[in-house]
Amino acid sequence: MKILQVIHGFPPDSMGGSEIYTYYLSKELAKQDEVFVFYRIANPDRPEYDMHFTKSNGLNLYAINNTLKLIDSFEKTYKNDSISKIFETFLEEIKPDIIHFQHLMYLSTTLIEEAKKRNIPVIFTLHDFWLFCHLGQLLKLDLSICQGPQDSECAGCLPPQLVIKGTFEKALNLLRRSGSIFRNRVVQGALLKTFHQHYGKIGYLFQRKRNVQIRNRNIHINKMCSLVDLFISPSNFLRLKFEDFGIRKDKIMYKPNGFNLELFDTFSKKNSQRIRFGYIGTFIPSKGIHILLEAFNNIKTRKAELRIHGTSLSYHQGFIDYPAYLRSLGKRDNILWFGEYNNHDIAKILSEIDVLVVPSIWYENAPLTIHEAFMASIPVITSNIGGMKELVHDGENGLLFQAGDSRDLTTKMQMIIDNPNLLYKLQNGIKLVTPIDEHVTHIRKLYCSLI
Repeated sequence: MKILQVIHGFPPDSMGGSEIYTYYLSKELAKQDEVFVFYRIANPDRPEYDMHFTKSNGLNLYAINNTLKLIDSFEKTYKNDSISKIFETFLEEIKPDIIHFQHLMYLSTTLIEEAKKRNIPVIFTLHDFWLFCHLGQLLKLDLSICQGPQDSECAGCLPPQLVIKGTFEKALNLLRRSGSIFRNRVVQGALLKTFHQHYGKIGYLFQRKRNVQIRNRNIHINKMCSLVDLFISPSNFLRLKFEDFGIRKDKIMYKPNGFNLELFDTFSKKNSQRIRFGYIGTFIPSKGIHILLEAFNNIKTRKAELRIHGTSLSYHQGFIDYPAYLRSLGKRDNILWFGEYNNHDIAKILSEIDVLVVPSIWYENAPLTIHEAFMASIPVITSNIGGMKELVHDGENGLLFQAGDSRDLTTKMQMIIDNPNLLYKLQNGIKLVTPIDEHVTHIRKLYCSLI
């Protein structure tokens, strides 16, 4: 078979959970099939929408450059005609038998339409909520959980500059065609500065336009979703959310992801006199690392330590400078910061962790880090929401705490510190995850049934 995987990023340029899953899926498929990967990169030194081909690990990799500098409207964040035209030519060139979409953020939802124009079967694995939540995580700007798409609610999360930029440019062009005073660049610059200083104050004037833009997005994406032959959801929670959005029950199936167990072939746990709690992942507010640090700061014993592995990102939703805020919380000498890591080193990292903590405040789907911990027989403490509580069964293979509640998290961590035997009980309750080769066997059967 000629199989095409489409995703918004790919290792080593992007190392999120969906990207890593797609990498190992593609590698395993390539043992039997011809595999192509079409994905987005963001390289400011290369022309926008430039395509670059490489061959690596038996995969045919096609990277399209999109730094977002040409995104001048909200519509272009999900419907990009430039990328769609390039994809059209690309399909004519490689002629795949099937296309497996993993994520279309930073690309274009119309890639699905291009596939169906050529009668190519389409499978779509759901990794988050981006298809009906333009922020992807069902999390409002104040970091509270959103229950689902509503025009007025979604409009509140719409970036003002994408709503009003076109309106402003039309007004400025009109001024330029007016009297000579408005042709003066200094005056134009002053107008621009004044406008940007005040657009937040007059944002309510554009509420109706925001609602229309959200409604148009949902109508368009519903149409694109209707073209998909089969959706795969790695969690039942995500499956039900998409059924509520309008995906037919017979077009969406629950199937856990597969994982590369070879990373743990030589896994060996290192001993310690302390209970070692760990966090692995990116430093963004939705991941709830601030909740974990607040919780750990309430633990007074020196019998425990917190080991934090991850990437610091500049982020401004809910915090002026989130990484700096985390550092201010994590100054104790038994809080150890290890910085960025390579996923190939995950076994080494987990060899020095006794309990993984996944404190996300959004409805995570099927976190890679939880599965990796289970591959190393490490119990997990996680939030009691979304797909996380499907993976972690309280008192069996880990512990659940009230999402966003640092005091409850402290209580659960203290339970393990005070009763080390609980740790062994939870370890014994961990079940095996699905190996990638077994997973690929099922995925290929789905491909063949659609072809």
